[in-house]
Amino acid sequence: MILLIDGYNLIKQVIKSTDVSPDIRSKFINELAGYSKKKNHKIVIVFDGGDFPFPSLEEYNNIQIIYSGYKDSADTVIKDYLSENSSKDILLVSSDRELRDCASKLNIDSIKSLEFYGFVNNLKTGIIPKKVRGDTVVHKTSSESDINLDELMMGASGRIYFKEEDFEVKNLIDDRKLENNSKKILKKIKKL
Repeated sequence: MILLIDGYNLIKQVIKSTDVSPDIRSKFINELAGYSKKKNHKIVIVFDGGDFPFPSLEEYNNIQIIYSGYKDSADTVIKDYLSENSSKDILLVSSDRELRDCASKLNIDSIKSLEFYGFVNNLKTGIIPKKVRGDTVVHKTSSESDINLDELMMGASGRIYFKEEDFEVKNLIDDRKLENNSKKILKKIKKL
């Protein structure tokens, strides 16, 4: 599976800031490289800007990094990538409504940035989301890492009584897509 990531959209949501330094960007790229290696997914991450007027590509630890250039935006590059590769197994990672709609029109699935980062963070800490019923998972919602506490919380989550609305998958998947392609989307999410 190809994970096409809207780079700054992901980073800015995780750090809750619009100021992204080159060091922070490098940290995220390294983190995604580790995720890619463990999960065997191809990652293409797209950032705004760059040193050239048009998109430029670099490879780093099995990740393709595309800088949009100063004449285009990352959104334009992502839309073009989606159009040119619509026949491939792609999952778009972005919370940008326009990009998610573009992907949907091309029958390409998408996941919101923070939801995807939850899977990256779970893999990094060694805590795998635990199934509680059907295809619903319980996963860590904090970025802090305390393995003992995480294991305790995951163990205890199996004994929590859930209400019916706790089993909705809509937090992971756009409701509209769930109705049309639920099996296909759930299969991709399970790969994460």
